[in-house]
Amino acid sequence: MMKSILNPNGEVSMIMNIMKTINSSGWLARVSRVLIFIAGLVIATDVGAAPTRLYLQNATSGVTTTNQGAWSSVTGAPTLVMSRTKSGAITSRGVAETNATNTYDVMVLKFVSEPIPGQTIAAGSTLNWVIGALESNTAANDYWAVHAYVVSNNGATVRGTLLANSAENTTNEFPTTAQGWGTQGAKTLTAVTALDNDRIVIEVGYIARNAVTTSYTSTLWYGGTGGDLAVAGDETTLTGWFEFSQDFFKTLTVGDGTNPVNAEVIKSAANRAVDGFTMVVDKSTAVVSAITVTGTNTANVSSVKIYADNGVIGAYESGTDTLVGSATFSGATANFTGLSEAVTTTPQNYIVTYDIVAAPTTGQTLTGTVTAVTAAADYFSVDDTSSATLTVVPTGQLYSCSSCHNYPPYDGARSGATGAVVGDHQEHAVACSTCHIAPATTTSADFSHRDGNIVMRSTIAGGSYNRGNSFVQTNNPTTGTCSTNSCHGGGTTLQWGVGNEDCTTCHNAVVASPVAQSLDAAVTQRRAIVPEFKYAWSHKRSTAGGVPANTVVSKYDCIVCHMEGKMDTGNADFAFHGNGNIELRDPDTGSQILGVTFTESNGTWNQTTPHNGAGSYSPTATPLSFVRFSRDLGVRLENDAAWQVVTAIQINQCLKCHDNNGALSTAARVPGGSALQPFAVAITGHVAPFDSNGQGNVVDVNKSFITTNASYHPVRGRGNNSYTQGTRMVAPWNMTKTTGNNTQFGYVVSCWDCHAPNGASGVQTLTVTAHGAAATLRGTIRAAGSTASTNLCLNCHATAYSSTAADNHGTGSAYGTGGGSSMNNNFGNCSICHSYGPSGGTDLATSTARPLRAEDVHGFDDRTAGVPGSVWGNSNSKPYAFFRMHLTGWKPLSGATVPAGTATCGGGAGGSICDDNMTYGGETYTPGGAY
Repeated sequence: MMKSILNPNGEVSMIMNIMKTINSSGWLARVSRVLIFIAGLVIATDVGAAPTRLYLQNATSGVTTTNQGAWSSVTGAPTLVMSRTKSGAITSRGVAETNATNTYDVMVLKFVSEPIPGQTIAAGSTLNWVIGALESNTAANDYWAVHAYVVSNNGATVRGTLLANSAENTTNEFPTTAQGWGTQGAKTLTAVTALDNDRIVIEVGYIARNAVTTSYTSTLWYGGTGGDLAVAGDETTLTGWFEFSQDFFKTLTVGDGTNPVNAEVIKSAANRAVDGFTMVVDKSTAVVSAITVTGTNTANVSSVKIYADNGVIGAYESGTDTLVGSATFSGATANFTGLSEAVTTTPQNYIVTYDIVAAPTTGQTLTGTVTAVTAAADYFSVDDTSSATLTVVPTGQLYSCSSCHNYPPYDGARSGATGAVVGDHQEHAVACSTCHIAPATTTSADFSHRDGNIVMRSTIAGGSYNRGNSFVQTNNPTTGTCSTNSCHGGGTTLQWGVGNEDCTTCHNAVVASPVAQSLDAAVTQRRAIVPEFKYAWSHKRSTAGGVPANTVVSKYDCIVCHMEGKMDTGNADFAFHGNGNIELRDPDTGSQILGVTFTESNGTWNQTTPHNGAGSYSPTATPLSFVRFSRDLGVRLENDAAWQVVTAIQINQCLKCHDNNGALSTAARVPGGSALQPFAVAITGHVAPFDSNGQGNVVDVNKSFITTNASYHPVRGRGNNSYTQGTRMVAPWNMTKTTGNNTQFGYVVSCWDCHAPNGASGVQTLTVTAHGAAATLRGTIRAAGSTASTNLCLNCHATAYSSTAADNHGTGSAYGTGGGSSMNNNFGNCSICHSYGPSGGTDLATSTARPLRAEDVHGFDDRTAGVPGSVWGNSNSKPYAFFRMHLTGWKPLSGATVPAGTATCGGGAGGSICDDNMTYGGETYTPGGAY
């Protein structure tokens, strides 16, 4: 890998630095591709917004700040640097305390960040950390104490407090063996508005919760250039860090804007538009100083120009568009230098034009795209992937309709300068002859059609144009309507040139799909999509209003996920729209999602015997197109004929947005949206502890399915719970395994094996997660139920209860026998045990809200939600089998670090029966099993 380094003024420098292996949670985790400068030329670009991880350097900060935290002692605390880079040898500082006050706060270290761009650090965003820590004695009772705030660049002015005197309580005491130590849970921050080049300051130490004068010391580690420190990691070789859920540093994005129309060019032609692109920065402003354009057949081009596209987007207009810079090609590249183009958070359209040489080569085609930029930004994403095609033709000869009209003609008031005419031609990039009586040939013999009349076909895609077959051309025509044609689903009447239609106009009702039907005879129509967003369970959308409230979906919402539209204009993209297929957008690249393949650790994809590893999905090189989504719930995923479509959608779209960095591409965000809020609205109803993305942001579902988690459903790879087998599972999920091991891996599932209409079975063509539905799950959760529609788990798990106390789950389960439990009466609700309930919560744990309740079902690796690496305190065991209830005595009785045992329940004063909240008679419960 290559790494770009920031020099002090924030501009990317010319560097080539070979990276050594870095922990996946480190710097490289936040970028998808890395910017490389060689001799002033960017040769690889791209980046993704992600949480900001700042490393604790062993370097003194040159910024002086006044301590702000309410510390009891600050003596000798050094002021150090925290940065996105690592520096200095690992060292430590210990501070002793002898005060008898049982809440005595000691500041050990202070860290000042590198400058950040101007922005509002959002309320509800979070701060997390892992730092090497040690207390000298368990009697010290030392816990984290942290105070964080924003100051001006010189440290003299405090802008506001992010985290006020956070002092942890009695469940996360420092260890007596030095190691990486994390927080009790991600800390929720208060909003502060920072100006350009402000800094963040974090004062960190401990709160001593002892009431004696005995001298106890707690020590913190800092510095290092190795990997990232994890909980329980080696503090002597790995670097500690603070991580903010918000991305502080600015990303400049070059997007694939509205391209000019394909056209023919002749010798000495000037300012022939070839490419449209956009530039936007996600925060503050950035000044672009250089741009590189890469073209084809560049010997035909005498000069290249870039203009700010101020008029008709995608068309060059003299006197309207503003010149940004000029350059000439050297080989395939033209480097624009000495620029001073200010880019803001409002996207600006630009256009690239070519001047043609006096003796071009007839027949050659010219293209050009922006391939690199240099700017005062921290990260870059260059996604200008397409351009128009200019074809060199002899002077004085017309070759096609576009020789005069452009193709398709620009829409707008009649203009000789741009060739614009009144209409919706840009939205209808079909052959001219679809609607018009076009010349039979492109020779001069057929150019006599230019007689002052516009001639239409009598039948247009099964319908007609109501102004008739011929009418007089005028500069300001009264446009007619198109009706009963297959283009708009039949029966839809739309006026030409008014621009009153978009995705939501046609897809508000059932639409006929003759092109799709030609590809799949079973697909005769498309569903009415807009009404699906009015259900209580529906995908996020950007607009308010509607009945019911906040249920309006816009064309931009559709384009977030669908390639059939262009985000920069909101118009249809006829490279995809109307071709009979559905093409979905990769939220990180903005391009069409790719197919997937599954790599087995052994065996074959659809074998019925256990595998010896989880396996994994990986993308193919081929974009995925499909006529209609389908998932047959009557067969396991491996036997579903549509498995490659189903898995490509979940892996390369759903889980690439619902991950730790959201939608990296601006093409997958509505105007004003961000990576973690691509629809420009916050998710409501989030309750702490939040996942790493922070409150109101897209939930990181992807991490729940990591196959190294203690508990996970087998979505990204196969699972190794040996008890989910045979009679404990419903067909077709009832693979036979040998219980009591963790080396046999079973079948995989898809998102839509759970997310389907309530009571669904058989073939499903409605994706309740994509748009919306009356229910988003096949069965009820967090409620007692004995059928598949009243208990989601029973769609796969054969959990039969009876009134016999000793039955428990039944033969084959890790809890098949053991103490009496009266399971039928008290444990019909799976979430009572297999979930995370708040301490003192009700027996149904109804107070558990999102995003935690989704994590309960998808998967997790932490015993305590929000505390990475946490385990069961009474067994040092991970939370296997989806057990992480709040009761301290619960655990798998056997596991990686726990001796084998038998499940038990009972023993309290009330007898041998456990009730559903484990309070009846003081009984205990220890589920068994090998995990």
